[in-house]
Amino acid sequence: MAKKTSLPALPLLNSDDEELSSDRDQDLMNDEGGEILDFDFEAFPMEIDDREGIVNMLTQIFLRADIDTVALADAIIKQSPFGNVIGPAEDNSDEDSTNVVYGLLTLIELNNPKTETSKYAKEVLNFVLARARSYALKDILKSFDENINKRIALFINERMLNFPTQIISPSFSSIRMDIAGLKKPLKNILYIHKLRIADTSSDTKLVPASSVSSVPAKKRRRERLKRKDKQLLRWLMQKLYMIISKMNFLCRFNAFIDKVANTSFEK
Repeated sequence: MAKKTSLPALPLLNSDDEELSSDRDQDLMNDEGGEILDFDFEAFPMEIDDREGIVNMLTQIFLRADIDTVALADAIIKQSPFGNVIGPAEDNSDEDSTNVVYGLLTLIELNNPKTETSKYAKEVLNFVLARARSYALKDILKSFDENINKRIALFINERMLNFPTQIISPSFSSIRMDIAGLKKPLKNILYIHKLRIADTSSDTKLVPASSVSSVPAKKRRRERLKRKDKQLLRWLMQKLYMIISKMNFLCRFNAFIDKVANTSFEK
């Protein structure tokens, strides 16, 4: 039986006010036209017609990474009705077109010692380890190494840029019920947190003009973005980037899900 969560009509804003810190952080959902869309939205169980939209959501997470997002999307859909996608309500949808996906919220198992690890899961885990070895603190990297071969699930919470916050609570209420229904609780959760920063040239004002006059402006900007990108990635790995831990984190994870599901987000 398909589950469905009705949501109020919400304006969907696409803006180009924010710019990511490097060329690889191009957001698929950024619309320079600033178009305002007004729809009724619902949370749906995933189906095969959501495949393209789910791949787009996954591509936003794994930008330019060597990961088979199509295979990952197929595995996510196979779990249905676990997890949900956000799309236009049935009254607003076009039956002749592929389902439009504005958000994705789910958990998917990547590694289980009792079964063979799939190719896409290995790619995700290798992606995590590569970033950890480059940017993580020693204790975080040690945690990855200790837990990477254990049963691990990837928590996916991805939405269109500037999507209305009112949709968060009902979406998390749905995933909370799904997690509560698992026969065997997951003890290790992997979460990739993406951070946006606006590009600014304010730091160039602190540099004497004589020291940069011989360097082309475009080259200075590229070098500045590279420095900022490296600092950002290191900070992400230290503070926000990905979390793998044991049972104590599962308790905090469930508490986090409950808190978000019960929070009223005002526009």
